[in-house]
Amino acid sequence: MPSNGEWRKVLEYWCYNNPDQCDATKLTLWNSIYYISASSVGNNFRSALKIPFAGGRKTSDASLSDQGKGLYWSSSPYGSSSPEGTRYLYLDSSYVDAGHNSYRAFGASVRCFKNSPSASNSSILSLSTTSGGVILNSGSELTDRSGSFASGTMISIEGATLTVGDQTFTAIADTGATFSGRNNSCGATIATDCTSTGNFQSSKQKYLITFENEDKTILQTGMVAYGVIPSYEGENPTKAPSTGFTYTFSGWTPELTAVTGNATYTATYTPVERLYTINFKNDNGEELQTLSLPYGETPTYSGTPTKDPDQQYTYSFA
Repeated sequence: MPSNGEWRKVLEYWCYNNPDQCDATKLTLWNSIYYISASSVGNNFRSALKIPFAGGRKTSDASLSDQGKGLYWSSSPYGSSSPEGTRYLYLDSSYVDAGHNSYRAFGASVRCFKNSPSASNSSILSLSTTSGGVILNSGSELTDRSGSFASGTMISIEGATLTVGDQTFTAIADTGATFSGRNNSCGATIATDCTSTGNFQSSKQKYLITFENEDKTILQTGMVAYGVIPSYEGENPTKAPSTGFTYTFSGWTPELTAVTGNATYTATYTPVERLYTINFKNDNGEELQTLSLPYGETPTYSGTPTKDPDQQYTYSFA
């Protein structure tokens, strides 16, 4: 079964030989729409290649759909995020497009190809990157990284940017990697199927991470790689109690996040009100009442203490 790029080769070969009936107004790396006249579909494209307009069947209930249109599978999956999708060739009375896609459960026709190197006037260019890089085209990440270009299309390379005809493809680094050059098997012009690869090297820069106590005492320092969330390795830090409060460690400010540069994290604490024990005793040492009060609160005895009389005196609380 032909790939998406091979379907495009067939279209481009036919368009090259029928320039008066073919308007390639939307030819890009991932899109290949050709506007053609109704007579060219009936008399040239469909007849010469013997591609009938068989329509398809719906994914929901297998009923007929797209009758009077040609739908032909390719062997090319569509997009890294949709592995269940596949590209297919679409034909109707006004245009042909090899860039359509649908779920594999959709009922489309299958047409096999026989390789014939002399039958094409274009070649497949495949773009790739090593780990750590992505490819941008017109500011958007490129997911379909192969497409056909006319033989003789000029190629130029400037750093991470590859220019093919009037299209520009730029290899950029993911976080923590740097561009290190490009391998290009295409030469100065496209003559045969070729590949251009942007190379990246991991560059996990390390940054100084400091953990300090609330009073700015340094608790821990170390170099941590870019993108790694730092961690404090010691026991929980402490803060001395005040007359009114004790303190419980509650975390770090700012919140720990993946390293992007030098950073300092400061310990934070939750205050807990400090309680004091107040004892009321009689003059003979007898414990009369015990209270637990926070700092600054005046204790109050409930009741009136007493003392037993002796032979000489009686006693009243003074």
